[in-house]
Amino acid sequence: MYDIKKRPLGIYEKALPNDFTWLEKMQAAKQAGFDYIEISVDESDERLARLDWSDEQIEEIRSYMKETGIIIPSMCLSGHRRFPFGSKNKEIRDKAFEIMEKGIILAQKLGVRVIQLATYDVYYEESDEETKALFLEGMKKSVEMASHAGVILAMEIMDTPFVGTILRAMHYIKEIRSPYFKIYPDMGNLTQFSADVESEFELGISETVAIHVKETNPGVFKCVPFGEGTVRFTDIFKKLKDLNYTGMFLIEMWADNTKKQTMEDVVHGVFLLLGLITVGCVLLITVYLIVSGLPAIMKIGLGKFLFGSEWASTAADPKYGILPFILTSVYGTCGAILIGVPIGFLTAVFLSKMAPGKLRSVMESAVSLLAGIPSVVYGLVGMLVLVPGIRKLFHVPDGASLLAAVIVLAIMILPSIIKVSVNALDAVPKEYEDASLALGATPVETWFRVSAPAARSGIAAAVVLGVGRAIGEAMAVMMVSGNAPNMPSLFESVRFLTTAVASEMSYASGLQRQALFSIALVLYLFIMLINAALNFFLKRKKE
Repeated sequence: MYDIKKRPLGIYEKALPNDFTWLEKMQAAKQAGFDYIEISVDESDERLARLDWSDEQIEEIRSYMKETGIIIPSMCLSGHRRFPFGSKNKEIRDKAFEIMEKGIILAQKLGVRVIQLATYDVYYEESDEETKALFLEGMKKSVEMASHAGVILAMEIMDTPFVGTILRAMHYIKEIRSPYFKIYPDMGNLTQFSADVESEFELGISETVAIHVKETNPGVFKCVPFGEGTVRFTDIFKKLKDLNYTGMFLIEMWADNTKKQTMEDVVHGVFLLLGLITVGCVLLITVYLIVSGLPAIMKIGLGKFLFGSEWASTAADPKYGILPFILTSVYGTCGAILIGVPIGFLTAVFLSKMAPGKLRSVMESAVSLLAGIPSVVYGLVGMLVLVPGIRKLFHVPDGASLLAAVIVLAIMILPSIIKVSVNALDAVPKEYEDASLALGATPVETWFRVSAPAARSGIAAAVVLGVGRAIGEAMAVMMVSGNAPNMPSLFESVRFLTTAVASEMSYASGLQRQALFSIALVLYLFIMLINAALNFFLKRKKE
């Protein structure tokens, strides 16, 4: 799904308290993790007065942008709801053009690239063919003004049927045909007027400059908390991923005009959105692996695939038995855990409870450095040092073996286990240890009988991370294990589930390629079972 860090994420200005200064608004947005704010120029006299800001006022806001790193790339110019281009009253239409002209000038001075339009032909009047024609005429003149200034006008998909869908917006896009006239979909509004939101996005994705992320309910277009409405965010984000959308996202919500509540709402909305994206990613990966992996299993046969002892994918009579890969992965992961967990845990206890400040600082830096070493470097060092060492020490024909892979994996999982375990042990309340010592326990007894059990959930999480790193590693183990599809033996070349996929995927085709996806599916299910088992164990312990 989406990597949210690579896509500009903004917040609607009205999600921030009215009594915040612009500096406070930008600081709050930055603290909440946003990249930009969309400024609002609505139909109120207070907000319309922004169109007459002095150069000094504008320069002050630009200085805040430099200070905080929060920019204002877009403007919500909704003053046209009160003064629409489609009005039959010429004075109102003249006011609409005045607002547009001033809005474009303000956008230029602030560095705003996109002006989001309130797409109403009329709002407080009755709509008919004449109002629609006047609206189109107004849009043509406005786009011409904007093009001279290098500013894009974008039609928001609104909360009325007039332009309630992208299909309706595309009619005006085709009529005007200008690179300075685009659309600005709103997920919430679009959900209320279209039964197929995904198809709507597909229709207008080439003309989309930004997207509002907003929750709605039937007939309710504002102030609906995320998760309490009808917008299918997961499906929409999946579609946008398929369409390769890389533009801006704007979280649209409204503040209750208190600092505390606003920040809570903003953070809640962001966390919910990120959670939905995460869940969507998991679901997408799961479905893709099932769809891609099941055909080969059905052709080969589940029993032959899982319990077959021979893998010869390129032979004249191909064999697709992955039992050697499964056993190798299990043995290798278990071996790495048996070596890495005790060392990592004891190191974490030492760093958390025994090490002097300077020594702890040096060792934690070393652990962090160990975590940052690329896996290919581990593999290279293993090939040049570990493999020859095993060959000489144990007098075997080739040191590239399961033992070499176990040792490399054990070293690679140490940083995850140590860092997470240290944090878990540090979080144990000091009162627990003081009480234990007061009852006559020695420091060592206290660490292992009080602190470690209290930090059980964190240590378990460290083990899970270690298992995930060990079972998911490919490059390093491929370089030191020999990568031969043999039944596992400590001093023989072996092939893991991960390396089986990595080594053949580049040239595989047909049933062979499908079988590799099946291996990936088995690996995925294996990791899920490990996590489920651990969660079950932890819940039982708590009960």
